Amino acid sequence: MRWKNGRASRSVTQPSLPGSVEALDFLHRIGFAHGVTRDDAHDAPKNGDLHMNMKMSRRLVATVLSMLVMPAHLAADDLHVVSNADFESSVLNSPGPTVVLFWAEWCGPCRMIEPSLEQISDAMRGKVTFAKLNVDENPMLAEKYGITSIPALIVFEAGNDAARRVGAAPKEKLQEWIVISTTK
Repeated sequence: MRWKNGRASRSVTQPSLPGSVEALDFLHRIGFAHGVTRDDAHDAPKNGDLHMNMKMSRRLVATVLSMLVMPAHLAADDLHVVSNADFESSVLNSPGPTVVLFWAEWCGPCRMIEPSLEQISDAMRGKVTFAKLNVDENPMLAEKYGITSIPALIVFEAGNDAARRVGAAPKEKLQEWIVISTTK
């Protein structure tokens, strides 16, 4: 591993077998890639356990857990993707209510609720439209709608922000919130 200015280089590749020894090594390396200095981290895993310093951020822990719990190849990918270019036509000018998930690829809770949203979308087909917007790729829209935490869900009706919810929740809670928010 190369060190620059007391920090590890940022080149990290994802393990092929989450939950394996390779994954433990990956956790150790990703800690360095996210700004944990040599002094912050222990030298190596001992007895198969990974020793991490408390200076690692919640974001890093959520990212790593999402990789172990839901590998990228199992993550849902069927929600309609919107961007700056088509947000107005797809969301604001939609004839009915539209639920938009504001998310990012590194966000573990976002990846965890996405399959639930797809199931809810299937159950509510024809009544509510579902979409997702990547906040890293569309920062102007995230700023416009005051998104400071993700996952964030916003229900848009007639071009207006009708309801909001921030954070992950079980499928039943999400569905209950969507039903209540879209039948006002």
